[in-house]
Amino acid sequence: MATQVWRLLTNKQSLWVKWVHSYRLRKKSFWEVTVTADSSWGWRKMLRMRNTLRDNLIHQVGNGQNILAWHDTWCEYGPLANSISSRDIKVAGYSLQAKLRDIIRHDGCQWPRFWVQKYPFLHRINPPVFTNNEDVLMWKDNNGNMQCFSANLVWSKMKSLVQIPISSSRWLDVVNLLSPVASKQLARIVVAKIIFSATIYFVWQERNQRLFQSKTRSIEQLVQVITSTVRLKLLSLKFKNSQDVQNMKALWRTTQETIMLVMEHDLPKSSVLLQPLLVLKLPFNGWAAFCIVKNMRS
Repeated sequence: MATQVWRLLTNKQSLWVKWVHSYRLRKKSFWEVTVTADSSWGWRKMLRMRNTLRDNLIHQVGNGQNILAWHDTWCEYGPLANSISSRDIKVAGYSLQAKLRDIIRHDGCQWPRFWVQKYPFLHRINPPVFTNNEDVLMWKDNNGNMQCFSANLVWSKMKSLVQIPISSSRWLDVVNLLSPVASKQLARIVVAKIIFSATIYFVWQERNQRLFQSKTRSIEQLVQVITSTVRLKLLSLKFKNSQDVQNMKALWRTTQETIMLVMEHDLPKSSVLLQPLLVLKLPFNGWAAFCIVKNMRS
């Protein structure tokens, strides 16, 4: 559920996100919609998570064109809608769906006069400095450290260790690239599957820890955990000597002369991309399995 909320807030390009915007939100903010009688169980669950997630979601201001001025957190006082009533916003002539760029001028914040007396904290808000960069949604942990909550950053770093050219960071593109060659026992193919599976698992684990246990690791720490796990797995594999194997040893700095190949040959071909999850002996999670099988069948 938390992953779906993140996709919605970052406006990921997917049919589900477009459908929610068209039929659930209907030009409203995710933070202001109410639960209706026809709301599904999943949608109700997502809406109930808002109070849990909101305090940890901070926007880093770029061009200000994708930040909701009243409902998103872009200043130290949190969402302005928590303090300023919807009636006052409308009376002042603002739209409830106004973007930050729409209400902040180049010379700073020019608030309505009656707001200044009613909401004195507005004088203490430092006006944002707009740039040409995109706005970025960040995750703030309990220590006040902000990090970009993105699996793409982790995968971008791990891609450099995959000996197969993978230019895209989109899930479906990577699966489509690996699926036709997943049954081959070539060193670079096996290593690519292990890296991909390990990244899936540890990103899934990290998101759950951030959302439900208030535990966080930096991108560098997470990449180190994935790299160490893959390296330990490679020490238990054995391949025929080839240039690919020599390159792999150099890349992963393995010291054993041989690496023993262990694969579950009796698994059905439809689950060939699940093999690395079993070989790594990682706790099996339904999210990873569902996504892999779903994309293989499509």
